[in-house]
Amino acid sequence: MLAINYDAYFEDLLAELKALVRIPSVRDEATASSEAPYGQEIRRALDYMIALAQAEGLTVQNYANEAIAIDLPGQLATPYRIGVVSHLDVVQAGSHWTRPAFEAVEEDGKLYGRGVNDMKRSCLLVFYAMKIIQDYKIPLRNQLRLVYGSDEETEMLDLEPYLRQAGQPDFAFTPDGVFPVCVGEFGAITWEFRHELAGYGPVLELSGGEGANVVPSQAQARLAGDYQELLQTYLDQKDWPGQVSYQDGETHLRLDGKGAHASEPQLGINAISRLFQTLGEALDLESFSELGRTFSPSDGSGVGIAYASPEMGALTFNLGQVDFRAQSAIKLAVDCRFPNGSHSDELKQKIQSLLPDWQIQASFDVPVTLEDADRPAIQILSKTFAQHFPEESQTPLIGKAVSYSKKVGNCISFGANFQQDPEVAHQADEYVEIDSLIPLLKLYTESLIKLGQAKEL
Repeated sequence: MLAINYDAYFEDLLAELKALVRIPSVRDEATASSEAPYGQEIRRALDYMIALAQAEGLTVQNYANEAIAIDLPGQLATPYRIGVVSHLDVVQAGSHWTRPAFEAVEEDGKLYGRGVNDMKRSCLLVFYAMKIIQDYKIPLRNQLRLVYGSDEETEMLDLEPYLRQAGQPDFAFTPDGVFPVCVGEFGAITWEFRHELAGYGPVLELSGGEGANVVPSQAQARLAGDYQELLQTYLDQKDWPGQVSYQDGETHLRLDGKGAHASEPQLGINAISRLFQTLGEALDLESFSELGRTFSPSDGSGVGIAYASPEMGALTFNLGQVDFRAQSAIKLAVDCRFPNGSHSDELKQKIQSLLPDWQIQASFDVPVTLEDADRPAIQILSKTFAQHFPEESQTPLIGKAVSYSKKVGNCISFGANFQQDPEVAHQADEYVEIDSLIPLLKLYTESLIKLGQAKEL
């Protein structure tokens, strides 16, 4: 392999990662327009990558302001097209940060910020890999294309304009998972549950959660009357963090949990579940106790869908958001990840049979995916990873996270996290180790070169 001075790229890579993290690219309907379909800040992140690519003389195509594609110039007439698919949007910051979420704080060898791990580090690593190929004029046989989307964390509609026009790649990977290679993913559903709630007593309002795909770190209730002492006593007995106050005839209750990715709900503490339990037990409101029994179990047993397959493992069920106003219906958003041997229609039918009075609608629904680990392109990635990180496990994985491999054909996920890394995506104080940048840049650069020179995918 050509001798490449990777260290020469470090300072610029780190500076540009900090700048990208400082763009709070959370979906924002309030600032959405045809020029910025998912909000102004997400559009600003797209523009940032466009400017970087154009400064390097790379070719950029914009697809309805929802996704962009970056190509090396003069690469279109090639045997194969290889895509590297990343997303620039991030989830909301949520609560319990000990550092500013969007200031890219560097501390003790780590870079903190919402989205730095999921997945702005990867966005720039693969960009720099392509930049190195350009700088060193490395000859390729196949077309390499970087695709950046802008709505992966919500509905994943952002790639549709690109795929309609460009079609599917011959092979692709997304650096939005765990090494060595993730050849399959659980199916995923976002359900919206709606029901006319009776027996809510003094409860005037409920709210909480950052998104269906995040274990909620905070949930709130507003109640008519003075329940401050009663609720505070209950929280003290449970040793649960939160806050209770009384003013102007109303009690305000806040429960604190711990955010985590919905695919690993056991790593978090669900604030909405605690809110339901508190209202049910402290105020003797059976309707909320029932909500907790039904929607809190993270294995889906409360709604009758607990299931595990021998190949992929157990289903997960995450109560991610709640919205309620007195005299109106309660609305819940739930994220479900399911293994092979089950499908979304069957799961919904089972839930509906237990909850016949609930309205249940899926706003997001993607099936189980599985690729052949022996495919030549996947073997190229596996062997390259083994050469760079021989001490790591080399066994292909099945993932619970939902990545662009659900939308892009012939696509797997390939890093950038290691199996032993703490789970920090969607959590407070999300970070990456700064000293991971150069080793990963070497891996991705060599992987792209090998894929670009491959005769068989």
